[in-house]
Formats: sequence, structure tokens, C-alpha cells
Amino acid sequence: MWNLAYADLSRVALGVHAVSNTSVLVAGGGGPIQAGPAVFASEDAGATWATAPGIKLSMVNAIGASPHGRVAFGVSLYGQSIAFHAEGDDLAAAYKGSSDRSPSATSGQDVEFLGDSTFAAIGQFNEWQNKSACTVPASPQCSGVLLSRDGGDTFERYPWGGSDAPGVDARYAAFPSSKTWYAAGGHFPLGSGNAMQAHFGASQPNRSAVGAGYPPEPPGYRALVTKTTDGGATWATVFNDTSFNKSRMFYFNQIGCASDAACWAVAECPAAECPDDGYGMFIYHTADGGASWEEQYYEYEASALSLQVLPGRVVVGGGPVGVASNGFVWESTDAGKSWAKSILKGHGYVMDVDMLADGAGFAVSCVAFPLSKCAVWRK
Repeated sequence: MWNLAYADLSRVALGVHAVSNTSVLVAGGGGPIQAGPAVFASEDAGATWATAPGIKLSMVNAIGASPHGRVAFGVSLYGQSIAFHAEGDDLAAAYKGSSDRSPSATSGQDVEFLGDSTFAAIGQFNEWQNKSACTVPASPQCSGVLLSRDGGDTFERYPWGGSDAPGVDARYAAFPSSKTWYAAGGHFPLGSGNAMQAHFGASQPNRSAVGAGYPPEPPGYRALVTKTTDGGATWATVFNDTSFNKSRMFYFNQIGCASDAACWAVAECPAAECPDDGYGMFIYHTADGGASWEEQYYEYEASALSLQVLPGRVVVGGGPVGVASNGFVWESTDAGKSWAKSILKGHGYVMDVDMLADGAGFAVSCVAFPLSKCAVWRK
């Protein structure tokens, strides 16, 4: 059962990371605890909070940490670089400060801890590994995985191979093994009702960079998943809706995998232009490494951003389309054959959820109007 842990943590809360049953990190900012961008840390299951000081970025958009929080960092939105990097058991005290560890990184929506001191940030970046500017025809930015094997000091760039039109970018990724990775993303029109836009006025991160000399963005939606089986050296497209979803309009948000072959991805079409029978959220599943995909779940007038795959459990977070007073968490314990829905009442849309193997976990939810405020939930 989900219970409210803290009612008014911040004005923005886009990411949550459960380090343990009692230790939790939240990426966001604003509000009564800290006015600007922040990484919040609680060691008592959300009863009290400390913040990492001195973050200079416009927004902290995702957060990841190793077991016990010994190394953590986040990524930001809107043309900023890696935002947060801390070492030690007390993350707030050990915070190293905003840095230019990856000056080519422009934005990101996902951070994944892959083991030891290895992290991946998924999003857009401005230059290739050799420092030359991105020259893909569709966009002035590269898109894919930024991988750090040293806790954020240096990064390797792995373009996902899916940026085949302006604004078509990697947004989330899954790493079921050291060599097999999946990246999910796509395109949604500006003003389409994307959950991040609806709650915080945010558009696709790289839109501001598309200028003179670049083709105009496509008018519709696009949903892509790409896959590598050699650690990012080469990529293949395993899901590509090139018809702009005339019957099923959507784009992908988060993806997660139970193995190299079995993955789930959450998608949505939350806008007026969506067809009547496709105005909502979707959960797609592959059991054969992306060779085929099954639509396992659809809910009308619902939206979803986050998805997590755990042993024996798949968890999705979201809420109703539009201005949400309640949030939703969907859980499946039978590989997606059935889904149980929890309603987190009175504190807005569930922006992110992070569970532990024992079924405990945390979620963050935000209500946008009349004043944006975000809450933390505990299960």
C-alpha cells in the first residue's frame, strides 16, 4: 500500500531513486526546503530531508546511485551538463558540486547505474567522441547514451542510431547485460500534452537548438526502440513507427528489461489530435529481443512516464491526462498479463517511481496548478 511520506518537498520533482527502504534521493528543486535546483536526500524514509548545496543548473531531471549511495549523479534539462556527483555515505555532505565533467552533454531524462562506478546518462549531446560537432542531417545534436566508467569523471558517447528526423531523440534506455542495451524515444509535437510539458512547461530538450539550415520538425508522432548487442558499437532498429501512428499515435517514454530478450516500454498519446481509441497510455512488451512487440495494456485518458522492471514485477508510474490531482501506479506480477492500479490521491501526477526487490519503494508526484508542489510516497 502506498502512503504519503512528505507532502510538500519541492516545486519540481522529476526523478526518484530508492537506495534502500529508508534512504531515498529525489531530483528536482524549488519549494520550502531549497529555492533553486536541488538533489534531496532522506535517510529516514522521507520524514526529513537534506539537500546537496550549490547546484547551478536550471533543473535536475534524473538521479541515479550505486548501492548505499556511495556515488551518485544526475542530469539536467535544457542545454546543461552533468549536474550532480557525490561520493560517500552522506550524499548531501559529500556533494562535489556542479561540474563540466561532460561539457558536450546538453540534456537528459534518464540515469542508470550499471555497476561499480559505471553510470549511463541518456539524452542529447553536441559532439562526437572525437570532439567534432554532430553533423547528422536531421538535427544539430547527437542522441543516445553517455557512458561513464569512472563515476562521472569521463564519458564515452554512443549515438543510438534513431535520430532520423528533427526532434527524434533517445529519451530512456535499459541495460539488461554488459553488451545488450535498448534505447527508447521518438517524437511528439510541441504542445501535444506530453506529461513533462503539461506539468512544467517543458518541451523536447533539443528543440531550442534546431535553427536555420536544419529541416523543420515533422508534424506528428514517432516511436522508436533501437538495440545494440555489442556494447554500443552498432545499433539496430527493433521498433519504428514510420507512418506517424495514423491509427495508434504515440511516442515512447521509459523502457526496462528483465533479460536480453524480455523488455517492456511505456508509451503515450495524451493530446487532442490522438484518435478516440488511442487517447491514453500503452505498455508494449517483447519476449524475443525486439523481433516482435505486443500491446499488453492500454488505458484511455491516462499518461505514463516511468517504468521499472524488477524480478517478478513490472511497475509503471503516471496519471490522468491533463492537470492531475491524483497519480497512478500500475503493477504486474505476471509478466504483464494483468495489471493492478493504485491511485495516489491528492498530490498530482506520478513523475517517477523506484521500487526495491522486496516490493518496497518510493514515488514522487506533482500537481501543477494553482501552485506547483511535489510529494514523496512510500510503499
